[in-house]
Amino acid sequence: MLKKLLSAALLSMVVLATITGCKKSDDTTTVTPATNERFVVTIDGVVFKPATSTFTFSNDTVTVFGTDGTSQTNPGKTVTMSFPKAIGTYTVASNAKTNFGYLKDTNTVFVAGQLAPGRALGSGTVTVTALSATNVKGTFSFNAVSLFSPTSTGVTATNGSFNITQ
Repeated sequence: MLKKLLSAALLSMVVLATITGCKKSDDTTTVTPATNERFVVTIDGVVFKPATSTFTFSNDTVTVFGTDGTSQTNPGKTVTMSFPKAIGTYTVASNAKTNFGYLKDTNTVFVAGQLAPGRALGSGTVTVTALSATNVKGTFSFNAVSLFSPTSTGVTATNGSFNITQ
């Protein structure tokens, strides 16, 4: 039951991030520089600089999305995170709106987020230092567990930073 709930939650998060990242909207900013220094994170010791980074607002939540995928048939690696729409530091353990996801490939998905108040899966922290209609900036790290095999080895994301401007 828990596995189905987690699968549905992550699938919803990935689909939402993909859909909101693809539609045109005043609330969405997409940046595709030649070398993306606007979003960088080290995952299990390997630096990941996605080709595309986007952020969206949904009510009182911000979602940041970085991917090197080029299409639905080539999703590439993807990191997503959501957090409250305010400057501050948020952790998975203390805030239900703070979630992290890492899609390594179509069959390997890792998550960190709250299942219920006081019941977190994985861990993570995001510090938002700037936030406006055209810019979101901060740092992050997380330890995520495998969505499909929670007892297997998870992933560790360190030295994460984002500074995405329209």
